[in-house]
Amino acid sequence: MTSSLSFTDFEQFCIRVTENLKNFLSKDVSLLNYEPKEDGSPVSSADLTIEDMIRREISQNFPDHGIQGEERADHRHDSPFNWIIDPIDGTLSYLHGVPLYGCLIGFSINEEVKYGFMRLPAIANEFLSGDGTQARLNGKPVLAKQVADFKSSLILTTDMQTLEKSEYSKLWTHCIEQGATSRTWGDCFGYYLLCTGRADMMVDVGLKQHDILPIYPILRGSGVKYESRRYKSLTDIVAMTAAFKQLL
Repeated sequence: MTSSLSFTDFEQFCIRVTENLKNFLSKDVSLLNYEPKEDGSPVSSADLTIEDMIRREISQNFPDHGIQGEERADHRHDSPFNWIIDPIDGTLSYLHGVPLYGCLIGFSINEEVKYGFMRLPAIANEFLSGDGTQARLNGKPVLAKQVADFKSSLILTTDMQTLEKSEYSKLWTHCIEQGATSRTWGDCFGYYLLCTGRADMMVDVGLKQHDILPIYPILRGSGVKYESRRYKSLTDIVAMTAAFKQLL
């Protein structure tokens, strides 16, 4: 294959390398070894095994591409083609038996993320993909909600404690006061609900780039509007449907 690749090639590659994660991650989590990272978030032996597996597949199929994974050191900084891997987005959920976790893979050219992929092993093994102009759920086109009002809306976040200390707390409170329903169905699952028309807004604070960069092309492809504010290696993001944005 050439150094670059089409969206279809990217999608098919990601489908193949993540297809069996459902069986792998269904094992008894009490058997896993895990420990806290410097930021306090957990990393499990499953995170490391999955990232290593995806890295091997990339290296074998695209030897001149760079790799930026959450758990391992970056590979080939000099390549204009770069893969971004979050082996388990929502490790804390996974370790507690909550099925709202997923595997994220992104592909960038000259530091611009072109394609994104999300596999949800515990949610019927579904997958979302996007190239900025389209989003697909299990290979079929999908769009975010086109109509919204506060009283029928659902707004999501991952961590309420972090959100309440952020600049987005006033926005969140305003939406609740206007009648929105809120839940902490977060991590990548929140974006899954947003992009498939089942939620109206997702707010995340203090993300690492692996947590969000693979999701950007899916957000854009599904018609979701978003703003992000980066500082150092972390990202804050508020993403919402176009209809919901008009309410604010």
